[in-house]
Amino acid sequence: MQVRRLRYVLALLLLQKRRLELDGSRLDGEIEYLVLIGTKGEGPFEVRDEQLDAEEIASVEEQLLASMAERADEMRGAA
Repeated sequence: MQVRRLRYVLALLLLQKRRLELDGSRLDGEIEYLVLIGTKGEGPFEVRDEQLDAEEIASVEEQLLASMAERADEMRGAA
């Protein structure tokens, strides 16, 4: 899983859950970055806008959930 795509999707999820707020964006050449702040004052954080469509976002979310489930199983097995 590409780290930049994962970071972007995680940022979108945290925006949706209202753990992050969009504080704007900035351009670096032709690359746009989202500027985010935490709801408790954390940040600012910059995340490259990967311009993913809904299908690509869903695919990354599925990969993330599968990876988290695998990790949880590993942790249960180690306990």
